[in-house]
Amino acid sequence: MNRPATQDIRIIRPIRLLHRAAFVALLFMLGSSAALAAGLDGTRWRAHSVAGETPPPAIAPTLDFHDGRASGRDGCNRYIASVEQSGDALRFGQAAGTRMACPEPQMKLGDAFARVLQATRSMRRSTDTLVLLDADNREIAVFTAMPPQRPKEAKYTCGDKSFVVTTRDADHLVLLADELVPLERVKSATGEKFVGMHDPSTILWYYGDKVLVQWQGARLPPCVGP
Repeated sequence: MNRPATQDIRIIRPIRLLHRAAFVALLFMLGSSAALAAGLDGTRWRAHSVAGETPPPAIAPTLDFHDGRASGRDGCNRYIASVEQSGDALRFGQAAGTRMACPEPQMKLGDAFARVLQATRSMRRSTDTLVLLDADNREIAVFTAMPPQRPKEAKYTCGDKSFVVTTRDADHLVLLADELVPLERVKSATGEKFVGMHDPSTILWYYGDKVLVQWQGARLPPCVGP
């Protein structure tokens, strides 16, 4: 049976709950940790495999490096951890995260991902692939590169129609034109696809360097924006 959803904060493996004020203080301390090497800072990754298993794309853990810390989703919850990097040597500090109930497969994925972070001792990286290695130099997770972080708010013109896209989080956007349309990420074989939560005929794709919009069933010309 699923546990009731909460907004508590946890320290992943072992689990400890923190009050909100303590979590804010923890975020401040993590933000002042050792800086990442320039080549890793600002990069974003989605897990292709975790501990030898391939997660479904819709719940695959993510790993964002920024200002000396890592953050993202573990398959169920959000997390944040300090990072220590020297060349290919890489370690993650103990992760803090939200504590919400999810279906059992997602909870297990989150636990496996937490163990991967704790076991990481080095990395191997190419342009679009990041491999995490343990103390015995064994591959414990493989990630593929994600597009750079989108701006919090961006304006696009698609033919004769203009939109403002507001990013709520990695999986939810709001599209504003004649009305507000909340969008959520769905599985897509190409690019990033978001579908209207209440109006599935409205769709937004980030496809390479293109932004495409289907507005209330009508496919619009490619969008021009930032």
